[in-house]
Amino acid sequence: MITTLIYSLVAGVIGTLTGGIISIFFGHRNEKFISYLLAFAGGFMLAIVCFDLIPESVEAGGMTASVSGIIFGIVLVMLFEFIAELCSSKLRKNQNINKYNVQSLSMKNKCSDSSVKGKEISAKMISEKQSDCEKASKSAMFKMGVVMTFAIAVHNFPEGLAIGAVTAVDNGLLISILICVHNIPEGMAMSTPMVSSGVKNYKILIYAALTGLPTVIGALIGYLAGGASQTLVSLCLSAAAGFMLYIVFCEMLPSALSMQENNKVLPLIFIISLILGILFIGLF
Repeated sequence: MITTLIYSLVAGVIGTLTGGIISIFFGHRNEKFISYLLAFAGGFMLAIVCFDLIPESVEAGGMTASVSGIIFGIVLVMLFEFIAELCSSKLRKNQNINKYNVQSLSMKNKCSDSSVKGKEISAKMISEKQSDCEKASKSAMFKMGVVMTFAIAVHNFPEGLAIGAVTAVDNGLLISILICVHNIPEGMAMSTPMVSSGVKNYKILIYAALTGLPTVIGALIGYLAGGASQTLVSLCLSAAAGFMLYIVFCEMLPSALSMQENNKVLPLIFIISLILGILFIGLF
């Protein structure tokens, strides 16, 4: 139980917190490095799924339980993604409203300038209008950060389930480290808008750490469920495999490729890390 807590803290809290620290000190993504990191972690994670989790799941509960668990895991993580997307759509709506307000203020400035040609405009008036534009922009960025924080927190729960299910029957350290790497760009995604909106650094780090807490809750539930019976162990392991298959092919690889389009090094890194993962599983 304590091991599960430590691993989930490493994966969830440390991962997003690291992303927050990078955002604070660098203010922007080093996309090239992160894309290589995601590709490497994705290949390693796929090796664990195909050559460790799924074989153990089949051995524990049979093919039917394994396939059912994989489907359940993918559907569950898609459900959490859908909830996160709903939050993101609300964010986009708020952003559009704020952009409209900023543009309206800008148009008012232009109209004011043209209508009062030849007249004196007080510096105070211009300063106030510019301040209103800045406040509206910062407000939009802050809302973006808050909604991203909630969306990522929801998304972290099934990752915790995967860690708990694996830790219940095996050493989940490697999976925890890989999910930790996966969470770094997520921590950056929710922290960068807050940095831009002027939120204090210590508050950004607190928000980043809180975002990782659902990973801990999910890990405890996965651990308790995984230790109940052999069939449940099989379902939990295969569900964890489903979670990670979705993360690899629907998040990590697309994110890596979007950061560097037409980069042939990324697939090579993915293949090399897959082979290294297979060797690692065979040795240990």
